[in-house]
Amino acid sequence: MAERDPSDSLTPDWAASRKLRAREIRRKIVANVANRTTDMADAPLPLHKSVYIDEARFQAEREHLFLGQPLVAGLSGDIPDPGDYLVFDAAGPSMLVIRGKDGVVRAFRNLCTHRGAKLVEQAEPFTGKASRISCPFHAWTFDNLGRLVGQPGKPGFADCAIGARDLLELPCSEYLGLIFVCASEGEPIDAAAHLGEFADQLALIELTRAVPVKKGILTADSN
Repeated sequence: MAERDPSDSLTPDWAASRKLRAREIRRKIVANVANRTTDMADAPLPLHKSVYIDEARFQAEREHLFLGQPLVAGLSGDIPDPGDYLVFDAAGPSMLVIRGKDGVVRAFRNLCTHRGAKLVEQAEPFTGKASRISCPFHAWTFDNLGRLVGQPGKPGFADCAIGARDLLELPCSEYLGLIFVCASEGEPIDAAAHLGEFADQLALIELTRAVPVKKGILTADSN
């Protein structure tokens, strides 16, 4: 579960911060021009082609990075209002990211807890709005907090623990206008710690004010 973006309550002077950062960049550029150089790493970094196309490496990356690390599922502006939701399946397992009626963003497995059917069959990128989501298979229905609220044939699940199962929730955090999720169950996401020093640079562009204009997917035959 993700608490409301803490950056929403802060009002720093981002224009002044951007002006200061731009001044630092200009000074660096001037120094590079004077020294007839550019920003360079300490040494060349040769990479074998397997880094990009090796299947075993891809599976390792998928397990340790895509399934084990926080990923950006979208912008806060993609689902700004209660009931808004998006589908995120770039990591592999399909996920629903929903802003609940309490304003909090949560991530769930995009599957019904009855027979595992997909709740929302559309593929990423997809956004929608609903106070409730019903499974197309047997019409089990969940609210935008992930709670099971409609269950045809409920007497058949009497005294059955899985008969009252809410959606399977995944770690989720909303920070600096970005929505982070983890594809695997685990500890809550500390987005500030995950971003580290980059958080200060990211804050400068004020993604909390961003609104969607166009969505798409670029497919490439590479890891």
